[in-house]
Amino acid sequence: MKEQKNINFLGLIAKPYVEKISNVVEKVILTDLKEIAEKKGDYKQSIRALPVFAIRIFQMSNGVIDLILAENIYSAKTLLRPLIEHSFKISFLTKKATKENSAEVFKDYYLFCDLAEELQYQKSLDYKSQLLFEKESDEKAFLDLIKNKPEIQKYSKRKIFEKANEFTFRNIFKFLNENDDIEYKNVENDFVKQGYEAYAMIGAIYSDLSSFIHGGPFAEPYVFPSSKEDEDNYEILNVIENVMIMHFYANLSILEFWNSIIPNKYDYAIKEINELMLEYYEKV
Repeated sequence: MKEQKNINFLGLIAKPYVEKISNVVEKVILTDLKEIAEKKGDYKQSIRALPVFAIRIFQMSNGVIDLILAENIYSAKTLLRPLIEHSFKISFLTKKATKENSAEVFKDYYLFCDLAEELQYQKSLDYKSQLLFEKESDEKAFLDLIKNKPEIQKYSKRKIFEKANEFTFRNIFKFLNENDDIEYKNVENDFVKQGYEAYAMIGAIYSDLSSFIHGGPFAEPYVFPSSKEDEDNYEILNVIENVMIMHFYANLSILEFWNSIIPNKYDYAIKEINELMLEYYEKV
C-alpha cells in the first residue's frame, strides 16, 4: 500500500463536521417528534422518513470518509452514488411537501415505492421458480404477497410503477431544478456559493458514478492507485467535497421542513449548520 497522502487530512477535518451537523438535526427531531406525531396526523409518514433519512445519510457520509482515510477511492466513489441519491430524495420529499402544503408525497413514497419493490421481488421469485421448475412455490409466494399487502389489489401494476417512477433520480433531479428556490448568486461567501453551484450540477457526477455501482469499465482505473499522486489527490478532494455538499443540503432540507411544521422554531438550528459549513470551508 502506498504511504498515506498528505491530502487525506481533509477527511480528518470533514469527519467531525459531518457528526456535528447530524447532531444538530438529531436534537431538533427528538425535541418535537412526539408532539408532531400526536398533533399532526397528516405528517405521520414524514415523521417516519425524516429521522430515518437523517440516520442513513449520516452513516453513508461517515462511511465514505472512512473509505477515503483508508485510501479506498474505488469503494468511496461507489458509496458516494447512493449518498447522492438519498440526499436528493429527502430534498425532493421535503420541498414537494412544502410546495404543495401537504404530506401526500410522503404517503405516495411509502405506499407505491414499497409496492413496486414487492412486485420486483416477486418477479425475482418468479424467475427463480422458472429456473428451478418450482411453479407451486411461485404461486404461493404471490398469494402471500396479496395477503401481506392487500393494497396491491387496489392498483394496477402500471399505476404502481408509474407512481413509483416519480421517485427515480431523473424525475427528482428534474423537479428540484424546476423548483429551485436557492438564490446562490446573492450569497456573499464564495465557498458557499460554489457549494450551491456544485449541488445544482451534481446530476452529472451521479451519472458518472453509475459505472462504480454496476461494474463498468469507466470505473476500472480507480481500483488501483494512480501513478500520478496529484490525480489521486484530486479524487480524494472531489469525493470529500461532494460528501460535505450532500450531507449539508440533505440535513438542511430536513431542518427547513421541520421548521415549516413548527414555524420558525428552528431558525437557530438552520443558522447553526450554515455556520458549521462556513467554519469547515475556512479550515480547508
